[in-house]
Amino acid sequence: MAFSMATPLLLAVFTWGAVAVDAPLLVSVLLAGLAVALGYTALYDFALAVELGEEGIVRRCLLRMQLIEWDVVDAIARPRKRGLVLVTKARKRIILVDRTLDDAELDRLRGEVERRGVSAEF
Repeated sequence: MAFSMATPLLLAVFTWGAVAVDAPLLVSVLLAGLAVALGYTALYDFALAVELGEEGIVRRCLLRMQLIEWDVVDAIARPRKRGLVLVTKARKRIILVDRTLDDAELDRLRGEVERRGVSAEF
């Protein structure tokens, strides 16, 4: 979480540094563009919290709240040792969390997923 938020800020500092040392304009523009793109992604699509509800799964990001209804959820998987990815019936992958979940969180999620008839691979 901290790394995804710090990276755009560091790129902004590097952009300022490139301007300060009179680097070529292309370098400054590329660094600024990358900082804006990564900053937008971190603020708009990085889930800070995930909640399970009757309507579906709610991903809370800094700039938005996304509801993924249960009827479009095909599976929830753990592609690596940490984090969870939701796969929709249209095969779109959505990162739910990128941290290690404790046993209580996993048990609650397993119970809700089983109750909904969603495939779970974690």
